[in-house]
Amino acid sequence: MKATDALDTLQELAGSAPPEERSAFDRLMKRVEDAGSQRMSWEQLLGASLYEATAADAHFRAGREALYDGIAASDAEIDRCVEEARGIVAELEARRAAERAAAEAPRLAAVEQDEDGPCTCPFCGTAVEPENRFCGGCGRPASEVRAEVAARRRAEQEAATPAVPTACPRCGEPLVPDAVFCIACGCNIAEAQAAAKAGIAAGASAEAPAPGPGEPGSSDVADASSAQPVCPSCGKPVDDDDLFCMECGTKLK
Repeated sequence: MKATDALDTLQELAGSAPPEERSAFDRLMKRVEDAGSQRMSWEQLLGASLYEATAADAHFRAGREALYDGIAASDAEIDRCVEEARGIVAELEARRAAERAAAEAPRLAAVEQDEDGPCTCPFCGTAVEPENRFCGGCGRPASEVRAEVAARRRAEQEAATPAVPTACPRCGEPLVPDAVFCIACGCNIAEAQAAAKAGIAAGASAEAPAPGPGEPGSSDVADASSAQPVCPSCGKPVDDDDLFCMECGTKLK
């Protein structure tokens, strides 16, 4: 007997019982309602399993095409909603990336402008002035020295900028901007990101070794004479500890 029919029967029977006995019928009707709810859940599970097992079987589909097609259309609509949600997340992330790029533009412009100023050669530690065409310590062209300095500055600034995850570190589902928790698995994004990075060793940044005794840039190199030496090729003044002329690049020692 169906739950609805059973409830009707119990109500009819309760109507013939004295009022003091109605509580017993109320308890029975509550049990019927609970059993009916459970039966509906089992029916849904059974229907879902049967659909998966028979969707491709022409024998089972015969006469039930509208039902199978309706279920397939519902599944397709669900997939479209998920894809649309992912597209919204991607669009929001692209917009946020553009906003970050616009905010970073002035700082990057300042870095580019600073590339033409005085700097320290990252290869040997020698000071390179704006007018120098070569490094006096290692002989590298000033353009190469300045390009390396700029690249290292950008790398340091990018490392100092915290990365914003676009997908959940635990389950990989797309994240909405500024999400604190993943709507798919419920994890805390910051905690999951920290846990993911815990096992990854950070690469040590390369640093130029300090010059040893007697090397260019060390404090124990004494002047050979009080006269200002000049480059034998172009005649420009050079320092005693210069290995190359910073004007023409001629090797001095």
